[in-house]
Amino acid sequence: MKLLTFFGIGNYQPTIYAWDGRQVQASYAPVASAAFLAPDEVIIFLTEDVRQHAHFGALCQALPQGITVRPVGIPLGRNESELWTIFNIVASQVNPGETVAFDITHGLRSFPLLGLLVAAYLRSGLDVRLEAVFYGAYDVGRENGDGITPFFDLTPMLQLLDWAEAADRLNRTGDSRYLASLLGQKKKEMAQQSGTGKARFEILSPVDRLMGTLTQLSNNTHLIRPVDAVADAARLASHLEEANPIFERFPNTAPFALLLNAIHHTYQPLAGDQPSDGENSFRESLLRQKSLIDWYVEREHWVQAVTVAREWLVSWVMYRFGLPDMVSSNDRHRIEQAINVESHALIDAKKESREYQPIFLRSLPNVKEVLDLWNKTAMVRNDIDHAGMRSDPKKPDSLIRDIREVALRIAGLSLE
Repeated sequence: MKLLTFFGIGNYQPTIYAWDGRQVQASYAPVASAAFLAPDEVIIFLTEDVRQHAHFGALCQALPQGITVRPVGIPLGRNESELWTIFNIVASQVNPGETVAFDITHGLRSFPLLGLLVAAYLRSGLDVRLEAVFYGAYDVGRENGDGITPFFDLTPMLQLLDWAEAADRLNRTGDSRYLASLLGQKKKEMAQQSGTGKARFEILSPVDRLMGTLTQLSNNTHLIRPVDAVADAARLASHLEEANPIFERFPNTAPFALLLNAIHHTYQPLAGDQPSDGENSFRESLLRQKSLIDWYVEREHWVQAVTVAREWLVSWVMYRFGLPDMVSSNDRHRIEQAINVESHALIDAKKESREYQPIFLRSLPNVKEVLDLWNKTAMVRNDIDHAGMRSDPKKPDSLIRDIREVALRIAGLSLE
C-alpha cells in the first residue's frame, strides 16, 4: 500500500494523534498515518523550497523504519495550469487497482483540497482502493486542551461525490438506478443502527419499496415499457412519502433526502393509472405515454422516443375506434395492418398525383395527416432499428430533427 501526502512549511508542533483507539505522538501527521496504516511506501509531494527545509529532513527521520520514502516535486500551485500539473503528478504515482491512502493534513494553500479531489478521481477513474483519507484536526485538540489531535478518515465523505454523480445522472437522463444502489448501501448502515431482530427490517421496508420502484421505473423507461413505466410513476409519489420520515431519522441519508423533490419532479409527468378496461383509463394512459415521448426527447433518448411514438399512433387509432384493450395483440395487429395498407395507398396516390380516398380509416379525423405522420415515424424507426445497414441511411442530426418533429406532431393529436 502507498501512503500519499502533501508537505509544506508550517509551525509544526508535537501532539498526540489518535485514530481507531490508537495513539501516536509525533510532530508531523504523516508519521502517525504511517504508524497507523503500515504502508510499504510513503510518497511526499512538496515544492523545492520545502525539500530544502529542515522540517522535511525531520519528517524523513521520524517516519517508521523499513518504509520507502520517496519525495516528488510539484509546483507551487499559483494558477490553474499549475494545479492541473499537480493533479497529473499525483495521479501518475498510482497504478490502476492499487491500494492507497492519503494524508491531507499538511500542505500549502489548496493542496489538501486538491488531494481530496484527486483521491476521489483515482477511486472512480482508476479503480483505486482507498484505504483512508486522513486529516489530523490539530485545532480540535488545542481547543479541547487535552493535547490529543483526532484523525478523521474523510473517505465516507467522498460518497458525496457519488451522490452528486447519481443526482446528475437523474437530472440529465432520468435514470435513478444509481441513486437506488447508493441508497441500498446506506440501508445496510441504517439497519445496523436500528437494533436487532426482524423489527429493524420492517422499519426499513418503505426504503426497500422505494428502491425497488426507482430501479423498476428506470428499467421500464430504458427498455421501453411505457405501460409499466406509467404504473411505476403512479406508485412513486406514495413510496417517496412513506420513506421520508425514515430519512429524517438517519443523518447519513441526507444526500438522498435532499433529492426527493428532484425525483418527484423528474417522474411526475409520467404518473397516471395503469390502463384497464375503461375508456378513461385508456385515454389517461395515452396522455401519459404522450408525456413519456416528450420526456424521452427532453433527455435525448431518441431510440426510445421514436419507438414509443410508433406504438402510440397504433394505440391512438385503437382508441378512436373504441377498442378497449390497448395491449390486445389481435387488435393491435389488425389496426397496424389497416394503417399500413392506408399509408401505402396514400404514398401511391401522391406519386400518381391523384386524390387519396381512405377506406378502413375514413372515420379518423385528419386521416391524411395521421397517415403521413405514420409514414415518417415508421421510416425513422426502421432506419434506426436497421442500424444504418441500408444504402441511404440518414445522418444522426437528420434523425434527431425528424424525431423532434414526430413528437411535436403527436403532441397536437387530440384525444377528444
